[in-house]
Amino acid sequence: MSLKKYSILDAKTNNNYEVFLNQNDYEKALTDKNFVFQILQNIKKSGISTKKVDEIEEVMSESEENKENNTNKTFEGESSETVIWSKSATLLFLTLYQEYAPEIENGKCNQKTVFQKISQKLTENEFVVSPKQCMTKLTTMKRMYKKIKDHNSKSGNDRQ
Repeated sequence: MSLKKYSILDAKTNNNYEVFLNQNDYEKALTDKNFVFQILQNIKKSGISTKKVDEIEEVMSESEENKENNTNKTFEGESSETVIWSKSATLLFLTLYQEYAPEIENGKCNQKTVFQKISQKLTENEFVVSPKQCMTKLTTMKRMYKKIKDHNSKSGNDRQ
C-alpha cells in the first residue's frame, strides 16, 4: 500500500499538518475542499500533533463517518462550521433549489424539508453541507443580489 504525504495549512492557527494518505484519498484531497476540511477537523479533534500511519486511517474513517452523519443533521443543535462553496457546488445548489422551489411555492413542502433534500443531494455529489448551510447560502446570495441591484440602480454609481 503506497502512501503519499499531503500538507494541510490551518488558516486560523497558521499550523501546518502533514498526513499520509492512500492514493484514492490523496487524489480526492487535491480536488475536494470539504474532504480536506473534514480531515483537518478530525486531526484537531484528536489532539495529536504528529500522526502515525495507522492513526491516519482512524482519521480517514472518522471523516467518512462524519460524511454519513451530515445527511441526518437537523436545524437544531447544528454546528456552524464555515463552508467554502466551490463554483460547481454553488451551481449544483442553484439547480437543485430551482428544482425544489415550486414545492415551497405550492405548499407541498416547507423550507426545512426542501433544504434537507438539497443537502442530501449535495452530499451524494460529494459536497458535504448541512440544510442550515444551504439556507444560509441562499440567504447570502439573495442579499448580495439585492445589494448589487440597489447599487446599480443609483445614478452616478459604476456598475458592479
